[in-house]
Amino acid sequence: MALETVLGTSSVHPLVHVTTVYPIDQSITNGISKAVNSRLEETYGKSLQIMKRFEADVSKIATRLVTYETLDKVELSNYLTSIEGPESL
Repeated sequence: MALETVLGTSSVHPLVHVTTVYPIDQSITNGISKAVNSRLEETYGKSLQIMKRFEADVSKIATRLVTYETLDKVELSNYLTSIEGPESL
């Protein structure tokens, strides 16, 4: 029961995670769950677009972090100023 109603694995609203284990009136929460799930799906889609658009840049930063385990402020600033911001999506 908790897997479907609390832990966010429902096939109806898979992105919704309810943090209570108390009995919930499904007729009341269904509309809220739909709204939350819709917002989460929209945001997830936008996040994927951003990640795809900046995949090469993120990969450069990730490779640097894997290799050296750190990035100082100047290095990170250099990476970030060389790419276009997500607000242009």
